[in-house]
Amino acid sequence: MPLKLEVHKRYWTTQDIGCLDEVLPKNVLISIQEMLAAFASILVPTVTRLTNPWLLLVVVPMTVLFLYITRYYLKTSRELKRLESITRSPVFSHVLESIDGLDTIRTRGRQTDFVEQFHRYIL
Repeated sequence: MPLKLEVHKRYWTTQDIGCLDEVLPKNVLISIQEMLAAFASILVPTVTRLTNPWLLLVVVPMTVLFLYITRYYLKTSRELKRLESITRSPVFSHVLESIDGLDTIRTRGRQTDFVEQFHRYIL
């Protein structure tokens, strides 16, 4: 039993690190771009305030809208990740239980039942 738990922990750790390796550099670049864009959207109207005060009527609502959309996206993406993990949970638990009881499944000749059950979880 401890061996299965240790292998399970290694699997998740490897998957998490792989996800970080793929996603983190792209997200850091996007974050830097967004911070520079936000800084420019504050700096440009401040500098041009004396020449064109009507620009502030456009920039301020656009900044507020950008912040609102960003917060909404973050909440939605977190909820989608949570739902995805809940949906995949039965598949992973079925695979781990099948691996744990593989000898019993083979001796009883129930391989097709477990394969069918696995396909029902996927679909």
